[in-house]
Amino acid sequence: MTLQPVRLMLIRQSTGIRPRPFLKWAGGKGQLLPELIARLPERFAAYHEPHVGSGALFFDLTTRGILSDVRLSDVNPTLIDTYLAVRDCVEDVIAILRKHQRKHDRDYYYVVRAVDPSRLTLAGRAARMIYLNKTCYNGLYRENKLGQFNVPFGRYNNPTICDAANLRNVSRALQGVDIATSCTSIRPTTRCPRRRRSRRIIATVSARMISMACATCLPNCPGAGCMPCCPTRTRG
Repeated sequence: MTLQPVRLMLIRQSTGIRPRPFLKWAGGKGQLLPELIARLPERFAAYHEPHVGSGALFFDLTTRGILSDVRLSDVNPTLIDTYLAVRDCVEDVIAILRKHQRKHDRDYYYVVRAVDPSRLTLAGRAARMIYLNKTCYNGLYRENKLGQFNVPFGRYNNPTICDAANLRNVSRALQGVDIATSCTSIRPTTRCPRRRRSRRIIATVSARMISMACATCLPNCPGAGCMPCCPTRTRG
């Protein structure tokens, strides 16, 4: 299919729902939206984002009312849990976020960060993810070798922790959307050597980013970031 610049706002009607990304995400597509929109095909039957991140393009296209068959996925299961919770139990997420907002300070941040998310409900895990994302340093997502979130406290005067109106708009936009973790069935079972490994930069022409991958992992890696030692593991 040939890609052509199109004026989508002139050929589609807005849905009236104006959801915005509810997470900050390194490598997001927000700044590229004008270029991406100009290069969309004139028609498409289905839409799949394999690395959804903050979902900037998805939310923009939802506002334009041109999506029908939608699948959102990502290699980050914590991120996918958050999308599922906002879709299916947004009021529970909002209630927990309001509690986080009332108690927020530096000490409370580290208390929440230390919580084992596997002991929380789906809504609790999503609220924890959103809270940490809104209050951590630069909105980064990073895990240590044990898979524990380890980004330090961010210095914000008055962070918006619970934007209830936008979360409800996001929940409405996600109704009927297929949301799943990608690459779960083909993850490699071995780790590449950490010493004396050669590395090279792989330029990936995509709408999202230029990825980096370990050259010794690449032949068996289903996607940059899937290996535990991959330098792009923290990318969404």
